[in-house]
Amino acid sequence: ADGVGLKCSSMWLHLPIFLGVALSEKQSSAACAANKGTALLQHKSTQQLSTPRWRLLLDSPDVWAGSDSFAWRADGVAKEEPSLLQVENNKTWLQLVGMFDSGTNLLGATLEQNLGTTYFRSVCPCGDEGYHCHFWKHLDTSLVAQQLQQASDDGIKMVLLCMVRSPLAQLISWQKAPYDISACVNAESFEHDAERTCTIPQGGGTYHGLVEVWNNYTHGYSELAKQFPQHVVKIIEYERLVIEPEAVMSEVAAALNVSFADADFSIVTDAAKKHGDAHGRADALKELMDMTYLENPELTADVKDELCSRLNQEELRAHVLKIDGEERSYESDCAKTSLNFTAALFQRWQSLQADSE
Repeated sequence: ADGVGLKCSSMWLHLPIFLGVALSEKQSSAACAANKGTALLQHKSTQQLSTPRWRLLLDSPDVWAGSDSFAWRADGVAKEEPSLLQVENNKTWLQLVGMFDSGTNLLGATLEQNLGTTYFRSVCPCGDEGYHCHFWKHLDTSLVAQQLQQASDDGIKMVLLCMVRSPLAQLISWQKAPYDISACVNAESFEHDAERTCTIPQGGGTYHGLVEVWNNYTHGYSELAKQFPQHVVKIIEYERLVIEPEAVMSEVAAALNVSFADADFSIVTDAAKKHGDAHGRADALKELMDMTYLENPELTADVKDELCSRLNQEELRAHVLKIDGEERSYESDCAKTSLNFTAALFQRWQSLQADSE
């Protein structure tokens, strides 16, 4: 990256608090927006992805002092704005991670709506532009492990929320909106998925096909939970977030040692983002119920069988959705689904439709 890119990157990492002096909310939002899609973790001098944001909060005073791009607020932080210095002293951070189109925006929007913007942005500082928090939320899992290790070394507790999604639904979503892996997605059809070369941006690995990408992220998050018991590593299925968001939020709030009023719980019903062919909760529930993604014309019986044979079978069995005592695992993408589960999901969808009328 050139000097301009590095400046934007370092600006992201320093922006809310600098030796007790804060940027205004408007300036912080502008800096986060300007940095979207760049190397969020690049250090100004080393150009590495190994320095997490919290280590740069109180970096040497000559890094951005005197910058003419943004005016520092000499009067400190207004009461209604989050104090990152206070959070730094508490040694607790929140980080959302997940592959493209896995539901990270829905998770972030639901968290912010129910925990409150002030608190949410105090633990997820750049939560207003894609919910990247402290580093790029789509980082390869090997690089996420580096961040968790650095947090451990620094005595910081990390609450890491890892979004995953059923495999064939995830693969089809990448076909519709490939984001930063478009070269991989557009290179071949699903019939020749194993011949694709998929390189994850920002220093990530290279994988043979979208199936390997899904395997790497989904299994990688499971391994992080085992590797870092000193942190809270919580894996959240996108489908479960759509089906029972209140239960998911209760678990996250407990991990953060905060609470919200159950009576005031707010469900995000509209699309949580404006890109990637996003849709609201009612459409998402219907898609889960009908599994319409399996109707993709490229997913012939032979192609589907080949893709399913390469998926991590352990992960397919590990992710189980439950409604009213009925269950459906990620294996259902590759085999017959439970009719009882579908019926229970239909009841949930009908209820949502009735509430919206």
